[in-house]
Amino acid sequence: MQSWIEAYQRNRAAPPLNGEPRLLRRRYILFLFAALFVLVGFALLLWRDWSVFEATSRRVVELRGAVLLQDRFQALLVNAETGERGYLLTGDPRYLQPYLDALAEYPSVRSGLESTPNSLLTPYELRRLVALSEEKMARLHDSVALAKAGQRDLATRLIQRDKGPSAMTELRRLNTRIRDRQFQALVAGNSEARRWLANAAALQAIGALTLVILLLLALIDISRVNRVRDRSLAEVTRMNEELIQVSSVASHDLKEPLRTVVNFAQLLERRFTGKPLDQSASDYLDVIKTSAMRSYNLVDALQRFSMPLAADPGFEQDADADAALRNVLLSLRTKIAETGAQVTGDPMSAVVRLESNRLEQVFQNLLENAMKYRSSAPPKIVVHARLENMRWLFSVQDNGIGFDPAFAERVFGLFQRLHEDQYSGVGLGLATCKKIVESAGGRIWAESSPGEGSCFYFTLPAGQRGEKRSGAIAAETHA
Repeated sequence: MQSWIEAYQRNRAAPPLNGEPRLLRRRYILFLFAALFVLVGFALLLWRDWSVFEATSRRVVELRGAVLLQDRFQALLVNAETGERGYLLTGDPRYLQPYLDALAEYPSVRSGLESTPNSLLTPYELRRLVALSEEKMARLHDSVALAKAGQRDLATRLIQRDKGPSAMTELRRLNTRIRDRQFQALVAGNSEARRWLANAAALQAIGALTLVILLLLALIDISRVNRVRDRSLAEVTRMNEELIQVSSVASHDLKEPLRTVVNFAQLLERRFTGKPLDQSASDYLDVIKTSAMRSYNLVDALQRFSMPLAADPGFEQDADADAALRNVLLSLRTKIAETGAQVTGDPMSAVVRLESNRLEQVFQNLLENAMKYRSSAPPKIVVHARLENMRWLFSVQDNGIGFDPAFAERVFGLFQRLHEDQYSGVGLGLATCKKIVESAGGRIWAESSPGEGSCFYFTLPAGQRGEKRSGAIAAETHA
């Protein structure tokens, strides 16, 4: 007996699990939130940089187009003047081709100048360019027309007396000033675009590196949490095993003196059989035997309840509810005959994910409970099962004495008996049912009213070898 007491004291004295798992869990959650915050923040900054880069790139494209248009405009006027001079000097129509090409291209170039944004070409500069170019093209047209009419000398004298060179010089100077300004803006735009592109690349690299660091920190803490959890789980498993061993040894050590008390009480009773024994001594012996037997049964039931629900290799993991109920009825046939009970119900096609011996234990405890707490009428027990969302719902209804609905949760507690004086037992039957059902992933509850009987419900997941049949039953029910 000293051994299990020492084991119990050692478990009580064991230091509680520290808060390291909780702290680590908070840390990696913090790291994950920080990573999310960094991701969102860098995404917004990256979006801003890319937006500015795209806007700058569009302006650079506009500037490049404006610079090329200014070069094209100046080259057009130079070509027109060169063609006109060559034709006047030689009279050969072949030299007039540059003028004709410039004359054909001039409307599109002028249209392009007029569509140039004001930020690149001011309205005054546009009006001045158009006025000078129109004047220049008109003079060229007049001289070419005179030359075509055979008056090349007159056309030549007209050019010599004209102010064309000074106008062309002003036009070139104005066009050069505009082009230089646009070219400087183009260079600045290219530099700005490259800068924003570099910023975006740097942000992308820094953000990726920060995310990797935060995720690595989170993974490290998660790994540490898993290690601590595994250690804690191993410690809890070890402590549970020790407690189970303590319970087993304690139950054995406690049952032994109780058995001795009962035996000696029986020896005393047999020894004084037929001899004068006052009523008080006889009552004392009865109390000793009754209390010792009740304590013995209580310790024995507690020992069986404290055993873990480990998988029994002798039973399948999927249980046929109909077969389990038939086995229970067969084992309870004597009690059913004594109480005159009637157990009815439709044939059950349920196959549940639970060992058959565990399911039989649940049915047996519920049926014994219904027969124990019967009313004056013979017990009538109805067992049903129906499929709901791949889970079987069982019901065991009786016509017994019932109980107050306020005690619907209490009846499943350890050593909880609502009628301790009228009925025997230790109060572990329904607690065992709850333990078995919840360990299989199900739920158990009761509905009752005083004098109107009780109905116990419990759910169990459908078994694997019964899923096909369960699906067919669900389809039929839906139809």
